[in-house]
Amino acid sequence: MRLIAATVFMLLATACSGGGGSGGGPSRRAQAPVAPYCPYLPSNTYSSPTTVTGTAAYEYRTDGNGAVAGTTRPIRYAEVQVTNSAGTIVQCSETNSSGAFTFQLPSDSATYTVSVVSRANNAYNTAYVMNNPFDNVAYKVSASVTASGSPTATLTALATGNLIGGAFNILDQIYASQDYLRTKTASCNSAPSTNYFPDCTPFTVAPIVYTFWTAGLTPSTYAGTTGGISYYGTPDGYESMRGLYILGGVNGDTESSDMDHFDNSVIVHEYAHFLEYTYGRMDSPGGSHSGNGIIDPRLAWGEGWADFLQGVVLNGIYRDTYGHTGCSGTNSEGLPGCTGVTINEDLSLNPGTCGSTCHDKPTEAGEGDFREFSIARLLYQVARSGGTSQFSEIWTVVRGPTYGMGVISDRFKAIGRVHKIQQAIVGAVNWNSLRSTEYQASDLSGYATPFNTSCSSTSRPMAIRMATSDTDEFTTSDQLRNNDFIIYTHAGGTLTLGLSWSGASNADLDLFVYPQGYLFGADGSRYSYGWSVAARTSTSTTSGTESISTTLAAGNYMINVKAYTGIYSSVGTYNTTYNLTLNSSPVCLTP
Repeated sequence: MRLIAATVFMLLATACSGGGGSGGGPSRRAQAPVAPYCPYLPSNTYSSPTTVTGTAAYEYRTDGNGAVAGTTRPIRYAEVQVTNSAGTIVQCSETNSSGAFTFQLPSDSATYTVSVVSRANNAYNTAYVMNNPFDNVAYKVSASVTASGSPTATLTALATGNLIGGAFNILDQIYASQDYLRTKTASCNSAPSTNYFPDCTPFTVAPIVYTFWTAGLTPSTYAGTTGGISYYGTPDGYESMRGLYILGGVNGDTESSDMDHFDNSVIVHEYAHFLEYTYGRMDSPGGSHSGNGIIDPRLAWGEGWADFLQGVVLNGIYRDTYGHTGCSGTNSEGLPGCTGVTINEDLSLNPGTCGSTCHDKPTEAGEGDFREFSIARLLYQVARSGGTSQFSEIWTVVRGPTYGMGVISDRFKAIGRVHKIQQAIVGAVNWNSLRSTEYQASDLSGYATPFNTSCSSTSRPMAIRMATSDTDEFTTSDQLRNNDFIIYTHAGGTLTLGLSWSGASNADLDLFVYPQGYLFGADGSRYSYGWSVAARTSTSTTSGTESISTTLAAGNYMINVKAYTGIYSSVGTYNTTYNLTLNSSPVCLTP
C-alpha cells in the first residue's frame, strides 16, 4: 500500500461501496463480466482496403502534481478498437512503442470510431485499467475516421477535464515496470551474461493485473472507510476483485486533494506488491506504516521491496504529492496549501552520512530488519546503476525456483529470509557492508528464527528495552527489542510449550502461538497464550514461568516470546535470559 497510509492490506472484509462518481458509490452489487480483449488480432484484412494510421498519447503532470503545459507521452502497446455506426467492433490493432497504430478498413466511405483503450494484453504489457471492480469498464480515447483515401487519427487523453490521461499513465507505468524487469533479467540464467545467476528465471510478461481507478474517488470507499489511499489487495475479501486500487481523489476533489494517478512512485509501488504476490508468495499482514518507524518485519519487507522497485524503475526517489499546480481553493484533507509533496525520499542516501535527511535510519543491530526504507535503500544500493550487484540477483532471491521466496513453505517472510537465500544462491555477491550499514541481520536471528530440538545450549539472552510507554497493548510493544519470533513446524496434535526466565532486572515474559498470516496481537489470530498474573502486579519480579498446552493442526506456527515492561518505573535497556521447552524437553534456536 502507499506510504503514510493507516489502512488494511489484503484484509479488507467490511461492507463495500462501489466505484464511480465523486466521493462515494452505490451499494455493493454483482460484478459485471470483463469485456473480451479485442477479438480481431491479428487485424482483419480487406481487398482494396483503406489503410488508417494514427498516434495516441496521454497528457501527464510532471512530478505528480506539476503543470501539464502540453506535455504528452505515447500510449504504448495498448488495445485499439474500431467500431461501426452501430457500435459493433469490426477491427482491432495495438499501439507500438511510439503510440502509433495502423489497420485496414473496407473502402466504403463509412464513418468509423477509433478508440485506444486502457488495456494491454500482449508480449509487452498485461494490465487492464478499469473504472471500478463492479462495472469493469475500461477507459477510451476516441476519434472518428472516414474509410476513404488515407485517413489519420490523432488521439490524446487529457490530464484536465475528464482526466482519463490518468488511466493511461497508470497503464504506462505498469508497462515501464515490466519493461525494466525484462531488460534487467534478460539471459540472466545464461553465462557469460553480465547479470548471470544460474538460478535466475528471466522475466517475460506477467499475468494480467486489474487496476481500478476513478477520478475523484478514494479506494477506501470499497472497504466502507474514508481517507485517501492506494493499495493492492482484495476489498471485501472477494478474490475476483484482487487488483491495484489507485487513488483518484477524495470526495470528488481532483484539484487539491491527494491523488495518485500521476504519482508514478505510488503506481509502481502498488504494482510491485502484485509482483511479489505473483512470484514471491506475499506474507505482509498490512497495516499502518509511515516509512519512519519500527514495524512488523513481514510488512517492512513487503513495503521495502515495493519502495525499492519503484526506485529502480523510476529515478531513485519515492515521491508522493497532493493537489496540482494551478488548483484553487482549500485542501479537502486538511493538508497545508493547495498543492504539495507528502513524501520525497531519496533511496540513494547513505544512512551512515545522511543525518536527519535519511528516514527510517536504524541505529542498533537488527533494527534495519524492522524498517521499510532501510530495506529499500539496501536493495537499491545492490541494483542501482554501478551498485553492488545486479537486479537479477534480487530477482533470483524473489523468484528463483530452487531457493526463491516463492518456494519457501512457511509464510513468515522478512528481509532476514532474503539475506539467507541470497547467501545460498550460486554466484552470490557479498552484501555484508550494506547489511552492516543498514544494521540488518544476515540470518534469521531477528525474526522467524528456527526452532531446534537437537542442540545442547538452550539459554537465550533477550535484550529488553524497559519503557513506560508499554501499556501491555500490542500496539505499544516494541517488536524489535521486546519480542522474539520463533518458527515451529508442528506435526499436528497436542503442543506443549514451556517458558522460564530470569534476569537481574524486572521483566514479565509472555508466550504466544500464532498461525501463518497472523496479525500481531489480534485476538482472533492467537491460538494460545499464557499470562503470569502475579508478575503483572509486582515491580520486583526477576523470574517467572509460562506454559501453553493446546491441540493444533499440522503446519507452521510462530512462537512469540513477548516482554512486558510498562509496570516498571525505570526506563533503560536490560538483559533477561529465557529457556523454552517442548513437551518438557529443552530446545534452542539456530538462526
